[in-house]
Order: sequence, then C-alpha cells, then structure tokens
Amino acid sequence: MRTSNTISSLPELYAPWIEEVLGGPVPEERHASCSACAMCMPTAAKAATASLKAFDPATKCCTYVPTLPNFLVGLVLGTDDPASVAGRDSVKRRIAAGVGVTPLGLQPDPHYVLIYKHAGDQLFGRSPGLRCPHYVPTEGGQCGIWRHRNAVCATWFCKYERGRVGKRFWDALLQLLTMIERHLGLWAAGELGETVERLGAALLPYYATPAYSPPGSWNHRWAGRYEAFYRETARLVERLTWTQVRDIGGPELSVVAGQLRAAHGALNADDVPSHLRLGAVNTAESENGHVAFTAYNSNDMLRLPRALADALERFDGRRLTDQVRVEIASQIDDQFDHDAVRRLVDFGILLPMTGPGEDRRC
Repeated sequence: MRTSNTISSLPELYAPWIEEVLGGPVPEERHASCSACAMCMPTAAKAATASLKAFDPATKCCTYVPTLPNFLVGLVLGTDDPASVAGRDSVKRRIAAGVGVTPLGLQPDPHYVLIYKHAGDQLFGRSPGLRCPHYVPTEGGQCGIWRHRNAVCATWFCKYERGRVGKRFWDALLQLLTMIERHLGLWAAGELGETVERLGAALLPYYATPAYSPPGSWNHRWAGRYEAFYRETARLVERLTWTQVRDIGGPELSVVAGQLRAAHGALNADDVPSHLRLGAVNTAESENGHVAFTAYNSNDMLRLPRALADALERFDGRRLTDQVRVEIASQIDDQFDHDAVRRLVDFGILLPMTGPGEDRRC
C-alpha cells in the first residue's frame, strides 16, 4: 500500500491523494479529539470552545452506522494488525448478517436509517441504541475501523479550530471523498464483472438503497463469496494514484477538487473584512464573568469576557474594522488584536457587510 510521507488525520488510503490535491497535509483540528472527547468532558464549559449540550461517554459521536464502499470493506478485511481484530470482526458480522451487503459496499439497516432520519438530531451522541457496530468500548471508546473509515467519519468534527472557515474546508473535503467513494466503488465493481443492469437499485444513494442484496444483484462468480469480492476491490483501488482516481471520476471530480483547494486557501488566509457588523448570535451567561456566543454551530460555543461581549455592538458596518478594534481595545483595557477579530469572524459572530465595500480587506 502507498504511504504518505507526512502524518495525516485522514485514512491512510485517502491521505496521499488529498495531499496531492492540496500540495500538503490536511490541517489538524485540535479542539476535537476522539481520545479525549470535548463533548463529554465535564470541564467543557471552561474550554476555549465549549457546547451547551453534552454527549454520552458511552457513545461519543459514534452514533452513526457508516456506509462502507466495497474497497474500504476489503481493506478492513485485509488488515492483519492485531489491534484491528475487533474492527475486522465487526465488518465480518455485518456481512454475515446479510443486511445491506451489495457489490458497491455495506449499507445500513433501513430501520436504522428511518430512526436516524427522523430523530437523529435529538439522539446523536446520546443514544446507545444508535451506536456504531464498529465502536470498540475500550480505552474510553475507540473506532475499530479507524484506519479505513469512510468519508463522513473522516471529516466530521464537533468543533473547528477556525470555526465556520474550518467547517467550509471539511465540508468540501467530505464532498470530494464521498464522490471518490462513489466513483471508485462503481469502477471496482465493474472491473470485477458487475454491470449497471445487475447492480440496479444499489446505484441509488445509500439512503434510498434497499438494505438487502436483491436477487441477481451479484455476479455468479462472486455470489456467496462476498469477503473475497471486497478484498479484490481493495486490491484494485489501493494501487491507484491521484491522477488515476481523477481520471476515473472525470470532470465532476476535478471541479470538486478545485473547490476544496479554494476552501483550503481560505483556511490559510488571515485577513479580515474592512467593514464588519455583529451577526445574529445566541448568547448565554457563563461563569467567571464570561458570555457564551453560539453562531455557526451549536456544538462550538465561544466564550468571551463580558466587557468585550458588550463592546461588540460597536461593529455596525459603518466604520473601518481596525478603527473599531482600536477603540474597543482601549475601552476594555485589554489586548484585542487582529487575530482576536479574525477569530470572531471565523466563528460567525462578526460578519462582513453586504454591498459596497464587502470585498475590501484590511
């Protein structure tokens, strides 16, 4: 298997491809950690970014059953790392259960999808009944298929170091990786003799796919040999270069890769709009004379000193950003520099003015 020369937070198959797209490794999200879940910590309210709600330590954010494209299933099955035994066994159980076992990969149970669709917002992170089958309840809870997790699990965070700017990047990466999974899963199945006619309903998006293998949906060569099929798709996909992946995906994939590069550029930028206004935010009293602000994401709450929170109304969009910043810094007798303003913009607390002057930067 190809390996990356740099440490990446992405699954090992995807890391080299995305590093080639970006010209370097993906950024690290230090506020969201699986080993020390920020949504479960009792001291979360004291953190730089906190949340008004908490997750169950017995589930964390692992209340989601992933759709696994065929080649990721094969990579998990082919892993000989002793630490991955639990994850490999969990995938084998899904295959043995026969629910959602298709040539394109493993789909979630339709009953689970229905519950998740209608009550996912209320139950996410809290319901043991929705816990992922690949969750390993040891050492505070681990992902059994972490090395080969899918696009959703690789890009979802409860908090982002640069707020909504970070979310924009990871959303763009989710779109690209999801598209890669779709194209490569179909390509690999085709290479092994599956046809569009035979795949039938499995070509639908996962949420509309019957979570069973319809009669005749498997080539007679692979019927009943699902594990062998998935291992073979992994063998085909893991040797691909980014150029080959891009060619398989076609123009659509190239366009989305360009959108990811644009989001990455914004993530690395440190300028702020020249005219800002206070956005529509939710606030709550916090401890030690602080106010908690929530704007772009209910899981990512920013705590500010009361004096600064009260002064933010001075950003009315009529005066230059730096002019208002200096005035506030003088008023609160504290450091309120360019980086502090940028952070408020990142989190959607301060917004650029629409209309003339919106694109001017300071």
